[in-house]
Amino acid sequence: MHDKVMTKPGDQPRKKGQPFLRVKHGSAVVPIYKGRTRKWDYFTVAFHLNGKRIRRNFGTLEKAKKEAQIAAKRIQKGYSSTNDLTPVQRECYLAAEKMVAPFNMPAVSALDEYARCRQMLGAVPLMAAVQDFLRRTQGVTLGAKVPDLINEFLAAKAQDHLSKSYLDQLSIAVRRFAKAFPGEIMAIKSGELDRWLRSLSGSPVTRNSVHRCIKVFLSFAKARGYLPPQEATAAELVPLAKEGQTKTEIFQPSEMRTLLEAATPDVLAFLAIGGFAGLRVAEIGRLDWSAVDLDRRIIMLRADQAKTASRRIVPISDNLAGWLKLLHRKGKVTPNPKIAGSATDLAKKLGIPWRHNGLRHSYISYRIAQIKDAAKVALEAGNSPDIILSTTGNWSPSRMRPNGFPSLLLLVGALPNRKSAGMLHGRLGGRASWTRSSVDCETAQGSGCAHAIFVAQRRSRINQGHNQTVAIKPCASRAAFIALNFVPRSLRAVISAL
Repeated sequence: MHDKVMTKPGDQPRKKGQPFLRVKHGSAVVPIYKGRTRKWDYFTVAFHLNGKRIRRNFGTLEKAKKEAQIAAKRIQKGYSSTNDLTPVQRECYLAAEKMVAPFNMPAVSALDEYARCRQMLGAVPLMAAVQDFLRRTQGVTLGAKVPDLINEFLAAKAQDHLSKSYLDQLSIAVRRFAKAFPGEIMAIKSGELDRWLRSLSGSPVTRNSVHRCIKVFLSFAKARGYLPPQEATAAELVPLAKEGQTKTEIFQPSEMRTLLEAATPDVLAFLAIGGFAGLRVAEIGRLDWSAVDLDRRIIMLRADQAKTASRRIVPISDNLAGWLKLLHRKGKVTPNPKIAGSATDLAKKLGIPWRHNGLRHSYISYRIAQIKDAAKVALEAGNSPDIILSTTGNWSPSRMRPNGFPSLLLLVGALPNRKSAGMLHGRLGGRASWTRSSVDCETAQGSGCAHAIFVAQRRSRINQGHNQTVAIKPCASRAAFIALNFVPRSLRAVISAL
């Protein structure tokens, strides 16, 4: 640094109160004012000391300049007693400047940030808050925003070979979520998410469906390091909406018979497998006939076909086998992607109210009434025992007793009769007939129920000479009466005699 003295020419007019000369050293400036008393000129050096303005007068300009240069140097160094800071204040200021120098920021900016942090934390020490933040965010990618993670999430789920319908459901839900929460994913609070979910239109079931999709998305973000791994996500902290006890609606045997007799082959396969095996609509849509083994009486669902992404084996009942044997079994079971709509239209045409998930609920309800084993039915249906019991929650205990409503008719008794077989094979270009070959009756031990086993022979062009054993177990006179609707006319007299 060097001294600079700026003077003004004496011949130029100077405004009143303006310095006659300024002495600079670095950024420090000390002004010198010129005055006159009687016949003599005098020069005043002005500066600040401890917050007060100091004025010193000199008879000559040289003395005034020398004093001004000394004052300017000391002011620049910060050590002068002519500075307006006390020695302690000066030491603190210089120490603060040294501390923030590595961060390339003024001391006043650092002090302002510290003050705002303390104001937000209240009584919590700033160091404790910083240490907790570092512990929570160790290994976490900070600043990630929700919209930026959508494509990464959907691509990862597509690599997991999830069904297209489930991927579409995830895509719709997470994109709605990203539109509502466009900021950083770590900033999402459970209360905000709960209020957003409650604002959605629809039933509690719909809200819970979106909630589960968001939970999957946030769990993915946690696994990818965008959220703290040791903390629950906002979706996990929000409870599911209470759906309440809904009435389980099922099809009656007479309704099922009417639907099957009027159905085209593709709709018949959908109705029979849905009602007698309990497969979901999407699972039937992904099913091909190679998975239906009538010899072993099982339907083999691969993991990529089942909703739960796990392999499942579903038993084929006698009545389901009877209906399926009437069909041409090659390729896809239901080539029409809108087969559920076709079944609904058929029911509407026949005047039968279509129940939501009615086929699957019918299978589960009748099946559990037959075997009274929720765990086994859950394994067959690909669900949990709790869900199975909630599906059959509207059944009274009297309907579960052997002498109650014959729930097993849909599972065992709804075999194609002469009319339905003839109608179906008429569409397929074949003929079908039923004849009785033998009858054997016995009384069940301890139950008081009459059991009849009929061996019926079906003759048609498609399958000549195939013998089929059909077990029908009427539990009461009402059961025997209902059973007449499902067996050939040649056997009705025998059943009526039981």
